[in-house]
Amino acid sequence: MATAKIFNLRGAISLIVTWAFLISVITGIVLFVVPQGRVAYWVSWTLGGMSKEQWGVIHIVFGLLFVVIGVWHLIYNWKPFVNYLKTKRRANDAGGKSGGVSRELLTASGFSVVLVVTAIADLPPTSWLMALNDWSKQAWITDPAFEPPFGHAEDVSLNGFCRKMTIDPVVARTALEQAGWTLPDNAGQTKLKDLALLNQSNAMALYAVIKPLEKSSAPQQAAPVASLSTDEIEARFAGSGIGQKSVAEVAQMLGVSPDYALQGLRAIGVETDTTGQLKPLAEQADKTPMDLLLAMAKGGGAQ
Repeated sequence: MATAKIFNLRGAISLIVTWAFLISVITGIVLFVVPQGRVAYWVSWTLGGMSKEQWGVIHIVFGLLFVVIGVWHLIYNWKPFVNYLKTKRRANDAGGKSGGVSRELLTASGFSVVLVVTAIADLPPTSWLMALNDWSKQAWITDPAFEPPFGHAEDVSLNGFCRKMTIDPVVARTALEQAGWTLPDNAGQTKLKDLALLNQSNAMALYAVIKPLEKSSAPQQAAPVASLSTDEIEARFAGSGIGQKSVAEVAQMLGVSPDYALQGLRAIGVETDTTGQLKPLAEQADKTPMDLLLAMAKGGGAQ
C-alpha cells in the first residue's frame, strides 16, 4: 500500500517564489503607471478597489518576500552554485581561456553594471524607461481639475481650505448641502478627504462644487500666528511643503520658540527633538504634517 507523501518543502518554496514573482510584476506595472501622489490622493484614485498606498504595500511585501526566499535559495544551493562556477572555470581553462572566468558570469555582471551606470547617469535605455514612466503618470491629467490647488489639499479641513481659497466657509457649506453632500455637524473642522469618503466621492468633486465661490482678495499683511484661529493657520501654511521641514524650521515659520513647539508635540504624544522632520514624525503618529504644525502652534494648549 502506497504511503502518503511527506510535505515537500522545496516544492512549496518554489510555488511561493512563483507567486511572489507574479504579484511583484503585477504591482510593479500598476505602480509604474499610477498617477502622481498629489493627483492620486486628490481624486481618490483606486484600481481594483485598492488605493495607491495599498498597491504599494503589496508590492513591498511580496518584493521583500521574493528577496528573502531568493537569498535563502542561494544559501540552500550554495554548493551546487559554487560547483557550477568551478565547472565553467575548468571548461574555460581547458579551452585555453586565461583568467578562468565564465562567459556567463562576465555577461551577467557586465549587463548589471551597464544598467547601474545608465540609471545613475540618466542615459538610454534607462532614461527612456523613466521618460515612459513620467508620460504614463502625466497621462492621467486630462483636465486641470485633476490637479489640486496646492499640495496635500485633501488633508486640510473644510474651513481651512475655504480660507486658503478665499471662499466663505458658511456659503461653501450651504452650496455643498444644496448639491446633495452629507455634512456632519463638525464639517468645518473635518478634512476634505474625510468629507469625500463620507459621501463616497473625492476632494476634487468637493472643490468643483465650491470653486465658483472663490473671491479675489487684495494682499494683506500677515498677522502673528498667535492671533490666528486653527482655520487661519491651516490656510496660511497649507501647501507650503511643511512635511519636508524640521521641527526647528517650522517653529521659525510659526514665530514660536523650539521648546514651545516641542511642548505642543508632546501634548499630542509625539516625542522628538528639533531636528525631527514633520512627515516621518506624522506617519509614526498616524497624523498629518498639518496636525503636527497646529499642535506646535498651540504649544502646551494642543488637544
